[in-house]
Amino acid sequence: MAFSSMRPWLAGAAIAVSIAGAAYAQDAKAVFEARYAELTAATLAKDTVALGKLTAPDFVMIDIQGNEHNAAEMREAMDKRPGNAGVAPKVTIVSAQISGTTAKVEQQMEIHMDRPGQDGKPAKLDITVLTADTWVQSGGTWLLQSSNQKDVSVARDGDVVFHQAK
Repeated sequence: MAFSSMRPWLAGAAIAVSIAGAAYAQDAKAVFEARYAELTAATLAKDTVALGKLTAPDFVMIDIQGNEHNAAEMREAMDKRPGNAGVAPKVTIVSAQISGTTAKVEQQMEIHMDRPGQDGKPAKLDITVLTADTWVQSGGTWLLQSSNQKDVSVARDGDVVFHQAK
C-alpha cells in the first residue's frame, strides 16, 4: 500500500488519538478535582487522620523560597492556624497528566478573605498559589507525594503586596 493511500487512515488515527487523549486528560482532571476537594475538606477541618490518607508517607511540600516541609511539619503548621472562619479556597486544576502510577498536576488555589489591616481597618486579601504537584498511586488510591509552589501572589485591597515566582 502506497503512503499516499494511507494518508486518510493516518489522519483518522491521529484524530482518534487526539480525541482519546483529550478525554483521558479530562478524566485525569476529574480524578484530581475530587482528590483536591477531599484534601481541602480535611485541611479546613484540621483532620490529620484524613490528611494522612491523602498524602504519601514521604510527602514533601516545597515552599516558594525552596524550603522543604514534611508531613509532620505541615500538620504542626495546620494546628497553629486559626479556624477557617468560613474561608474556603477555590482550587482549579490547570493540567493533569497520568503516566502509569504517577500523575503530574498543576493546580491553582485562590483564597479571598477580609482581615483587619495593620491600621485596624478591614482589608480584602486575595491570595493565589500555583503549584506543581506529583501524585502516586498506592493500592489503587492516589496519594499526594509532593507539592512545589511555583507562584505566590498576595493582594490587599486590589494592590499586590507580595509576589514571588520560581
